[in-house]
Amino acid sequence: MANTTVFRVLAAEFKGLSPRLAAIQALARLLPAGNFLRVRALLYRTAGLRIGHGTVIAGKLNLSGDVAHCDKLTIGRNCYFNTGVHINLGGAVRIADRVSLGMDCLIVSASHKIGTSSFRAGPGTADPVVIGAGSWLGARAVVLPGVEIGKGTVIAAGAVVTKSLPANVVAAGIPARVKRGLSA
Repeated sequence: MANTTVFRVLAAEFKGLSPRLAAIQALARLLPAGNFLRVRALLYRTAGLRIGHGTVIAGKLNLSGDVAHCDKLTIGRNCYFNTGVHINLGGAVRIADRVSLGMDCLIVSASHKIGTSSFRAGPGTADPVVIGAGSWLGARAVVLPGVEIGKGTVIAAGAVVTKSLPANVVAAGIPARVKRGLSA
């Protein structure tokens, strides 16, 4: 009986795990931050991630959620990911060409409905996130599920983007609000 329970628990824990991605992530984490930017991107491509030509990754790329389905993530060409970027793959995440992500950016595509008083984190939800071409997210910016950031938009460091933003604006704050427009 105990062995059956152990195997059931192990099977549940390994469900959704991509052995190839796990091995690549372990190898990529051995590379020193700030070096081997192109190699790191190549390793993630080898693991099955769709990463456009010319994109570089400066440090550890943290992926969570449904990582067994790497096809939920699309990263465009000539992007720059600084160290500590975390992308949750509960839903689809599409990052267009020439997007720059600052240190410790967090992109979340899954959440929960509010549950009963006995357990407020109710049933899970997933909504896609889209970051438009040429955008720049400052250090520790957070993008929440269902958000679309227009092309050429700048998100200030530490901002929390809770709603979609138009193209060519600067947004800052918690929640992020448009502060001014930018030329196209």
